[in-house]
Amino acid sequence: MSDTAEFEQYIRENLPKMTGYALRLCRSNAPLAEELVHQATIKVWKRWKEEGLKARRHVYPALDSVFVDYVRDQKRKNETLTVDFEFLDRKSDVDYVCDVVEEVRKAIRELPIRFRQVVFLTYYMGLKPALVAKDLGKTPAWVSRTLYDAHVLLREKLKDVT
Repeated sequence: MSDTAEFEQYIRENLPKMTGYALRLCRSNAPLAEELVHQATIKVWKRWKEEGLKARRHVYPALDSVFVDYVRDQKRKNETLTVDFEFLDRKSDVDYVCDVVEEVRKAIRELPIRFRQVVFLTYYMGLKPALVAKDLGKTPAWVSRTLYDAHVLLREKLKDVT
């Protein structure tokens, strides 16, 4: 199977998950979610040509990145956001959201590798603990415990972020 066909099949199979994730990011703004998925798909395709099937791990981080870029662009344009954030009532709050997203990413990057792997596969790839365990050659109980320990560490690192 060619890279293009393999990529198209992967996108067709995962488009509903990607769209659902994008809808959660942008608070059910369907046109924006569609655009985010489109831009993220382009980013992942560039990686796919280099890495092949391994590039699938970049799908959800690409969606996150495209969303943060969108929020920053809106801020730079000094326009009102078209995203319906209930909790954002001042333009300065956009800075706060970007800062929180960056703090969370930084905290995840600082986790030990086994925690990062489990967090990534569970939350970014949307895999169930049984599949994560299979991918890592561990038991589902190990995955659940590692995920719990990662949550504890993240809570500790992010306790000052409010």
